[in-house]
This record gives sequence, C-alpha cells and structure tokens, in this order.
Amino acid sequence: MSFSTARRVLPVLAGLAVACTIGSMALRDGNYSLALVLTIAALVFLAAAVLVMALWLKCPHCGKRLIQSGIRIDKCPYCQKKLTKS
Repeated sequence: MSFSTARRVLPVLAGLAVACTIGSMALRDGNYSLALVLTIAALVFLAAAVLVMALWLKCPHCGKRLIQSGIRIDKCPYCQKKLTKS
C-alpha cells in the first residue's frame, strides 16, 4: 500500500470504528447480539487502522514514520520533501 492510499484509508477505518461503536452503544439495551457484533467490528476496524498507521503511514522518501500528523501534513518533517505528487 502506498502512502497516499494509507492516507485515504485511515480516516475511513477510523470512521467505521466510531460508527460501529455508536451503533453498539445505542443497541446495548435492546439487541445484545447485534451490539456485540458491532463492538467486535469496531475493534477490528480500530486494529486495521493501527496496522495501516504502523506499516504504511511513513514518508515515501526517507521512510520515517508519520504517525502523529501524517494525514494532515504536505511535507515530511524529517527530510522536508513533498509527500504527495500533486
């Protein structure tokens, strides 16, 4: 996976984890089975987001990890090169 793909996928995974968490909280009193499935799905999405951050959210030039602000920055804070082609 490239840096730009990881940059686009990470917010989607985080959003899905949040949506599943909210759905699970809303259903915890009514449908326990579905709430449990949504909780497990939220944990899977969260684990996938952490995996994307750990493996692919790094500078394509110098290879340093950009976990803290890799989604919002345009230049690498270490080598000062542009992170995207456009």
